[in-house]
Amino acid sequence: MARPRHWLTGLVLLSGCQGYGAPLVCERIDEPTNVLIVVADDMGVDKLGFMGVGADPPPTPTLDALAAEGMFFDRAYANPACSPTRATLMTGRHGWRTGIGRTVMEDDAFVLPLGELTIAEAAKCADDPVYSTSAAGKWHLGSMEGPAGAEHPLAQGFDWAAGSLANFRNVVDPVQGEGDYYHWEKNDNGVLSWTRTYATTDTTNDAIARLEHMPEPWLLYVAYNAPHEPHMAHPDEFHSVELTEDSSVRDFYDAAVESMDTELGRLIDALGDERKDRTNVLFLGDNGTPKDAIAAPYDRDHAKLTLFEGGVRVPVIVRGPAVSQPGSRSDAWVQTVDLFPTIVEWFGLDVAQVTGQDDGANPPITLDGLSLAPWLQDPDAPSARETVYAESFAENGDPTPQRYHHMIRDAHWKLITHHDAPTELYAFEPDQVNEGPSLLEEPLTADAQEACDRLEDVLDAQILTMSERTWMD
Repeated sequence: MARPRHWLTGLVLLSGCQGYGAPLVCERIDEPTNVLIVVADDMGVDKLGFMGVGADPPPTPTLDALAAEGMFFDRAYANPACSPTRATLMTGRHGWRTGIGRTVMEDDAFVLPLGELTIAEAAKCADDPVYSTSAAGKWHLGSMEGPAGAEHPLAQGFDWAAGSLANFRNVVDPVQGEGDYYHWEKNDNGVLSWTRTYATTDTTNDAIARLEHMPEPWLLYVAYNAPHEPHMAHPDEFHSVELTEDSSVRDFYDAAVESMDTELGRLIDALGDERKDRTNVLFLGDNGTPKDAIAAPYDRDHAKLTLFEGGVRVPVIVRGPAVSQPGSRSDAWVQTVDLFPTIVEWFGLDVAQVTGQDDGANPPITLDGLSLAPWLQDPDAPSARETVYAESFAENGDPTPQRYHHMIRDAHWKLITHHDAPTELYAFEPDQVNEGPSLLEEPLTADAQEACDRLEDVLDAQILTMSERTWMD
């Protein structure tokens, strides 16, 4: 059953926590914490020095401090484009459940379905205490042609939302042309207008203002457009890169990374020590670094929009009371679908109750994610997964997409399948971060054949058949 919508505005009429069935009434089983989620747009593991992957990363003292005061996951995976990953974060469900398999464009009619249960809606499950929810920055899960239009973030459960609805260049000013960091269309709670405030600063300003306005406990989702293109100059005071007209794309990109880190530092400082101690901070990249900015050992053909390691391995950092051993790292296999159940637990809620698994009166919501709480408590705990999965497909909302790519990997083997190219199989040695040549270019050894068959079976079980795909409108 779809959620009721106001016939004038298309806004969802929320009544507690509601997925695609009747409202759920949840009780908190633990003390809730504030939750600050920060998303970097197009930033892979090669851009953070403490990850030990990329050559010559830009300075990121704020993120370095978050990792030192918290913990990070060494083997975290996203989808190769931003909208599909953001949909997994919001719902805890893969794209073959939500219908989001590629970037949501400004003229798309199919967007993240309003029937999906989001983290913002889950935050409202219990009345005592009531969570405040705000979203600052890039949304990229709705469009002006989709349900609710510019009010899509509000329709998905946020009390307040401001930022760009899509990528800057996707929106064209009839006078000034394509948008950029200094001239972009801002969506302020459903009202669109053009602004000339530097976007990274604007998002930070909005986030800090919400900190001062929202009563605790709160959920604050901060999605920077940086370091996504357009690759251009950023304010000199925010970075250490000497930029000229002849600077490389990588120089401009690294300046955007450092500028974001600088402004994120201002946001973290605004929390203050006491409030920071009762706030779980989660930072992630939504996909890998783009080809013209990616650092060795990755190459430009193994970057964003691909299912190679450079396109889907991303930083995930957690800092706050959920972390028992500050300065630690975990090598558990992590997917971005895991963030939804983790955040729900930070709300002090039971995931099974929120998703209707223990309520016979509601159709249960199937999650693909696992809470990261065990590894936040014990970084050395063995991984609950043997494999991780990533995907891309098109078109969004098509129950039988004709274009698709799937990836499944474990500690030693990686399988990539395509609609229009041969299957690829790769072997990984310990500490190897990049794919070598596909083993399927030659006859397979017995071990490689067994791995190929096993991963194909896991992949087949991972994906719903096309006839089972239904979107929660």
